[in-house]
Amino acid sequence: MPDVFFGCNSLISLRATHIEFNPTTEFNGLSSLVTLQLNEVNITDNALEKILSSCPILSNLYLKSCFSLGSVKISGPDLRLKSLSLILTDAVEIDIFAPNLRSMHFYGDVLCGFLFRNVASLVDVFISADGYECHEPEYDFIQILSGVSHVKILTVCIGAPMNITTAEMFRPEDLSIFLPNLLELQILV
Repeated sequence: MPDVFFGCNSLISLRATHIEFNPTTEFNGLSSLVTLQLNEVNITDNALEKILSSCPILSNLYLKSCFSLGSVKISGPDLRLKSLSLILTDAVEIDIFAPNLRSMHFYGDVLCGFLFRNVASLVDVFISADGYECHEPEYDFIQILSGVSHVKILTVCIGAPMNITTAEMFRPEDLSIFLPNLLELQILV
């Protein structure tokens, strides 16, 4: 993306496709940016963190098939992010620390780690993890659900729930997840 756009402080919405997104060292943020949508953009983990930490009123973040993201960190105590949509194919871990986050949609392949911290405002979660195989060591559907156990609306699009309950080695004590606030559940297989 041309450097001139990184100084547009009046910009409230930015949608970019098929570019390299690498803010310069002089980048001070996009102070008015509310929505950022990146589709098939080459952006590093560090560049994403820099953007998130320097866009004080960012409320909506959409990342779709972004290259060079391996360890996605969506975090910050002052982060105002309310809606997060991640469609990831190459990431190995996700770390979310977003106190104002209300809605999260995740579509992706197998991850080695899902970490949810300070997401108490999260109400609606959609998880589609078609790449998961219940027998793979990286697979930890229970870890994902544990991190969002307080949500009111949960949609999972995955074969795993069926595999968990019909597995030869099924042990109910392994499913020690409580969803006390759940009002709506959709399981799509």
